[in-house]
Amino acid sequence: MLDASSFVSDAFNLIIAPCGSGKTTAAINTIAALASSPRKALFLIDTQNGNLRLAQNEALTLPYAFFAETAGRSITWGELPPERIVVTTYAQFGVWVKDNPDFAANFEVIICDEAHNIVVFPNYSPQPNFASIARDAICEAAANPNIMVVGITATPEPLEKLRCPIYQVPIDAAELRQYENHSLRYYNSLRHTLENIPCGKSGMLYVPRITMMKECATIAAAAGHKPICVWSVANEDHPMTEEQLAARDYILQNEEIPTQYDLFIFNGSCETSINIRGKVDYFIAHTTIPTHITQSRGRYRGDLETLYVLDHDCAEPITVPEEFLDIQLFKEDQRELRVRLSIKDKKGHYLAYDKQWERLETSGYVIDTGRDQNRRYVIIRKTDDEEDGNP
Repeated sequence: MLDASSFVSDAFNLIIAPCGSGKTTAAINTIAALASSPRKALFLIDTQNGNLRLAQNEALTLPYAFFAETAGRSITWGELPPERIVVTTYAQFGVWVKDNPDFAANFEVIICDEAHNIVVFPNYSPQPNFASIARDAICEAAANPNIMVVGITATPEPLEKLRCPIYQVPIDAAELRQYENHSLRYYNSLRHTLENIPCGKSGMLYVPRITMMKECATIAAAAGHKPICVWSVANEDHPMTEEQLAARDYILQNEEIPTQYDLFIFNGSCETSINIRGKVDYFIAHTTIPTHITQSRGRYRGDLETLYVLDHDCAEPITVPEEFLDIQLFKEDQRELRVRLSIKDKKGHYLAYDKQWERLETSGYVIDTGRDQNRRYVIIRKTDDEEDGNP
């Protein structure tokens, strides 16, 4: 797939290929071999979960073994056996560069996996930060004729903002492996989607925030699913439980969802860093950002029966729970129903009630209004066609 002779030494070499196409393994075996010694090659990954996955995955470490340096301890090069490549995160690389601005000069080859996050991660906190220090050091290394810098990604768009020349490495697209989605469905209400997926199906759910992950787990469990959430071990505000840590370790080691769960919920900490190869029936990408959709879907290394993608403008059919039908719904009842339906606009706000009623009418319901002792209410009924089972 890769022809090492096509690399250039005065730019950021960029390899673009789909998730799961084998680009990381090919890059390790092809690019790292350009160094005079394996320990003269540095492999950078975006997350700690990804760092640990690489360190544990024997298929990736052959013919090399990886050395994961711990934070706060400087590298003593004489301690590293010559057959080992150094692998670490962009953030840790930034720590080392801050302590030693010439740190990158220790290497002849620098491989940047999930390279788009070189640009994305510095924006998560005020700059300068360790991610921005890493970004600038990588650009400086790319301009150094003595260092070969190669980036790998399936989503190159953020790299348009990288502050150095970029050379796209030609690859043979015919050799790339790609996974298929047999059915693509758009949705607006995540709650409605979770509640209507049949129990017993195995799935994955990407959401951006931990608070939302917890909420989704509660909704999924109430609907009969068996969810487990995994986020970053470095998050001090939301430390994971022993159960979550055990699930995380199992996934990193076995690349499959533990059998006691049927829904794996994760966020950006795993968006690029874990692989799932066991049976998965559906995937929900709760985001409208194309990069996040591609990367999170890429965590499942197989063809999907159904991919669900968030679309605030889609008019998916809405099902009103039976307990809200054919009764007077006063203000407090309407508020509860709005939470249950969870139909939101592009800003993440619940739809106004009049817009919600319009959506229900397009889904086959009749909305009647009235007053009872000067209190306004609505009554939601199925249309006759709906009750008769007609389309």
